[in-house]
Amino acid sequence: LRMNRISRVLLVGFAVCGHLTAGQCAIKNKEYDRMRSDEPIRGPYLATYERDVVAETLWLEARSEGKTGIDAVATVIMNRTNREIARGCDALRPEIMAAVCLKPNQFSCWNGMLSLKVASRLIAQKEFGNENERRIWDYCVETATKMVRGEFEVVGPYTHFYAMRMASAPSWSKDLRQTVRIGNHVFGRL
Repeated sequence: LRMNRISRVLLVGFAVCGHLTAGQCAIKNKEYDRMRSDEPIRGPYLATYERDVVAETLWLEARSEGKTGIDAVATVIMNRTNREIARGCDALRPEIMAAVCLKPNQFSCWNGMLSLKVASRLIAQKEFGNENERRIWDYCVETATKMVRGEFEVVGPYTHFYAMRMASAPSWSKDLRQTVRIGNHVFGRL
């Protein structure tokens, strides 16, 4: 099994923490690996890849929600990252952060191969229809950079969120505490 960028992040971020096996990481992300395999693995101190994964997750999940919605999704990622660190994960914070974003069935933008293809195309093109879309992308990158550097201030205790546009709320949402609606999403803590 070839070790590439995404497998490395998931293996470090989750296998070290005991959440996924190496095989699960590689199988789940085979399609994503193929789409990005031409990009080199960067050193852990640069955290460029990890920042990109976080920025892409923010953009794909909350680009229509404004800065408040983007900050709330960033808070979910940070709180989940901090939870992994508290559980004893000894990987570098940026690697854990990227692994949190890419963990199966956590963020809808990375669920399923169709979504991966659509997400990859959107990210690769970054053809913004107007200047506002460009500013939103830049804000996502700026926020992700702060997150990777440990400079981002969380805006709440949120660990989960879901879109109001869903036909029905997810089964786990009944256990959410401290909920708040931000844009078209409901945020809370499990």
